[in-house]
Amino acid sequence: MSSPSDLLGRDAELRRLDALLDRAADGRSAAALLVGEPGIGKSALLRAVAGRCRARQGTVLTARGVEAESDLPFAGLHELLRPTLPFLTALGDPHRTALEVALGRTTGPPPTPFAVGVALLAMLEVEPDRGGPLLLAVDDAQWLDAGSLQALRFAARRLDHEGALVLLAARPEAGRELDDGQAERIDLGPLDRGSAVALARRAGAAEERIDRVLALAAGLPLALVELARASGEALAAPSTAGWRPSRAIERAFRDELTAVGPAAARGLVLLALEERATRAELAVAAATLGGGSGDDGLAEAVDRGLLVPEGHGLRFRHPLLRAVVLHDTSAEERRAAHLALAAALPVDRSAWHRAGAAQGPDPALADALMDAAVVARQRGDLSAAARDAAAAVRLADDPARAATHALAAAEMALQVGALADARDLTERALVDPPADALVRADLERVRGTAMGRMGLATAGTSSLLRQVEVVADRDPGRAATLLLSATPTYWFTGDADAFAETLDRVDALSADRLPVHRALSALLRTLLAASIGGTDGALEELDRHLPALEGRELPPTGYEPLASPAHASLWCGGTELADVLLERQLSGSRRIGAVSELVYPLTVLGQLELRRGAHAPALAAGSEALQLARDTEQDLLAGLAAALLAQTEATLGREEPCRAHAQFALEQAERSGAVLTTLQAHTALGRIELAVGRPEDALVPLRLCATTAARTGFAQPNMARWGVDLVEALVRAGARGEAEAAHAQLEARVARSPTPWGRAAVERTHALLTPGPAGEASLVRAIARLDAAGDALEAALARLALGERLRRERRRREARAPLQLALERLERAGAGPWAERAREELRATGGPTGERRSGPADELSPHELRISLLVADGRTNPEIAAELFVSRKTVEHHLSQIYRKLGLRSRTELARALVEPGARGGA
Repeated sequence: MSSPSDLLGRDAELRRLDALLDRAADGRSAAALLVGEPGIGKSALLRAVAGRCRARQGTVLTARGVEAESDLPFAGLHELLRPTLPFLTALGDPHRTALEVALGRTTGPPPTPFAVGVALLAMLEVEPDRGGPLLLAVDDAQWLDAGSLQALRFAARRLDHEGALVLLAARPEAGRELDDGQAERIDLGPLDRGSAVALARRAGAAEERIDRVLALAAGLPLALVELARASGEALAAPSTAGWRPSRAIERAFRDELTAVGPAAARGLVLLALEERATRAELAVAAATLGGGSGDDGLAEAVDRGLLVPEGHGLRFRHPLLRAVVLHDTSAEERRAAHLALAAALPVDRSAWHRAGAAQGPDPALADALMDAAVVARQRGDLSAAARDAAAAVRLADDPARAATHALAAAEMALQVGALADARDLTERALVDPPADALVRADLERVRGTAMGRMGLATAGTSSLLRQVEVVADRDPGRAATLLLSATPTYWFTGDADAFAETLDRVDALSADRLPVHRALSALLRTLLAASIGGTDGALEELDRHLPALEGRELPPTGYEPLASPAHASLWCGGTELADVLLERQLSGSRRIGAVSELVYPLTVLGQLELRRGAHAPALAAGSEALQLARDTEQDLLAGLAAALLAQTEATLGREEPCRAHAQFALEQAERSGAVLTTLQAHTALGRIELAVGRPEDALVPLRLCATTAARTGFAQPNMARWGVDLVEALVRAGARGEAEAAHAQLEARVARSPTPWGRAAVERTHALLTPGPAGEASLVRAIARLDAAGDALEAALARLALGERLRRERRRREARAPLQLALERLERAGAGPWAERAREELRATGGPTGERRSGPADELSPHELRISLLVADGRTNPEIAAELFVSRKTVEHHLSQIYRKLGLRSRTELARALVEPGARGGA
């Protein structure tokens, strides 16, 4: 291994990177981000780390972002994985397919960057055993294509115990965007004077010129090296203000560039415009441009050290060289080079260069670009497809053609998650609205969908709805789709009246002509009914209309057709139907690697588990949903997932994480106007205050729940379970009159939605207000209902209330049994504050309290809980890795940690521990 002093002035940075390599060599993965100005030495550090990795018998995979091709999807990933491509056949479906399509080795449905990220994780698993760490190093990450960057960052967040170090190098402006807090950030500054002098001397600077070189270079290693061997003209005093080291470097580079012959100059321009071209392709283009063999000029540039061979291609010695070449190339020279490249490259790459040579509208070229976009899309190159389609918009010769191309480009941008691009494309096309009303309507639909996903749904809905009347006569299906696209806005913002009116309009348009639209409308109507508290016949309606969707192509409404009925069914008490629907959607999405489509159903699954009293699975589902929502930048659903976690943590009495998740959820809800998220976050904050014994403080968020429910009509008591807590907080705070009114309101709402939990809730609040045997009988009935519904922790809390009541009435002996059972199940669930309250009550009765015990939900992290539950379901380690989008080694490591924490030795013991009564997080 080389010593730190081999790279002058970077000892501290190398020590930090060495520590990360040591960590990787020990089997623990890491990630780092090098940030610095051009010429600061990022590339040199990457090379040094690569050498150190190889010295540890490690494996190095490298890639470099290219500015000219930052829109070409998965180009960076292809370069990174090129040495491992022979091992693709060892991957199972769908990982092999996702990578093969993304890398252009076959055609198929376009994978998302997240599906490719999952496949990348799997790819690293099939690589032959290494003797040391694995380094994935990417230079100029600011120019890495979006697909590769998303896939790499997705995988990096899930690398754990694979012994890998992901190292990205980027410029400061991109460093802010790339820094997600998950990687160790290393900022590179100028060299100190001693190191700068040593480097200048090493580069050959004469002693009499060193001071001038240091003054111009300002500590940048690249400037020091280039200026040390530059001409006197490059070192001349700057004649303008605002002199920067990069200007001195540019002068030095221009000295070298002016010395090359015409053939080499043409070759440099060609490479500057197409950095991923092979040397053979560049030679063909050079021959077209200037005659001769074409390779002579390239060879001269290599001999002079301007270009460096790299695989089948070439690269500039430094990216700034390319920038100088492009800056000094005239528009006419660029057009000629673009045309030469177009003649030398395959059709799917040549259209882009033809567009670069275009000097005005060119309908034939616009059509060719759309054809190239279709080819790119079939190969899974969604970003390239969106880029080519956007170029076609610019080259279209009339507004109608431009609008059609803009619609296609926006649809593609929407598909790859480029929401701002989709919005901008449609808005530009709508400035001069196309004459075709159907095209206008589709543009508004895409614009509204993009804005909705960006958390700006309300702004995009009104203009979308204006198109309904325009297209209704010509295309009822399109009009119905527009209406259905507006309903998520109304549901999330709590506008029940507008939601219902919109569904009425869908039904009027659909009649018997549009069975799929009508079925979707019926399902959404059931969701609305469940939200406002009308559950009569809801489950039967779901059963009746769901079959109409099976095997059908659904309209692009932006609504998930299985998760939303599952939401409705669980509020109505139909947990079995919710189970079936969620399993169907989750298994299907996991099978094809559709990561973004998992977030909403996972959130609903977490709520289902919470209502079962299974808090460990609820925490696991909520944590996975929140992580995936952040990965896929779905802010609205990230808030919903965080609110679910806050509710679960509140029920378990975990104050700090509950507050953090509730605050995050409220911030997201404020941006998007998501009333449901607000309602659930305030429910969590009210319960946590009760859990830690502050009923007066609980009244603030719980009263906000009541106000929100009254304002929006979201009165379903099982939607967010704040009703019981409000009555209890009021009773404990001494506000008996208000408590009686709140109990009456809860009773009325439950009467409209008579679920088992709702009936038990009314019994519990009645008991809080009713002394003597009548109140005691209410608690006994509540416990029986909760036991029958399988809501174990709520039943434990009701037993705690019964024990407290009996103990206050000096019936200590009778109080011990419910308190003992409550304590046992609350401890097993990990509900610390509630368990401590039960322990104190039991101690006051003179009963045995035993030693404090903790269950899996208390001992394990959410990720470990999820793995444990899958083990209990009989999954193998590879199956668990595939389901959770992590590596097999990560699963193995966490499983060993789980065994250690719980004092277990086998999968059988773990499964047994998790299926004991209450062990899955209930009580």
